Amino acid sequence: MAGPTGHFLRFLGLHWGQFPEEWEIKKRKAPSAHGAAVSADEDSIKGMSGMTLAVPAWDILEFLKMPQFEEERRRELETLRNALNKDDRISSRPVAESADQDN
Repeated sequence: MAGPTGHFLRFLGLHWGQFPEEWEIKKRKAPSAHGAAVSADEDSIKGMSGMTLAVPAWDILEFLKMPQFEEERRRELETLRNALNKDDRISSRPVAESADQDN
């Protein structure tokens, strides 16, 4: 689906983590220009890698299409439809409320 700028937006998946990594600290005779606050006694530093752990969108879709989840969604939608039919005050549009309203 193209957005207002003409760019396409696609759901690729869900990010759930990154690999931890350990980087070797190269010793310098003079402090770095940006003043990194790393102790000269340290040989390495731990951090998160640039490698993303993700669940691809097609696996999420396959999961959501499992029969037990489709049935559960059908039941929930039916419950919501019944509630809307029984109570005319329930609206599909949000309504602003204030504390000084008489209810």
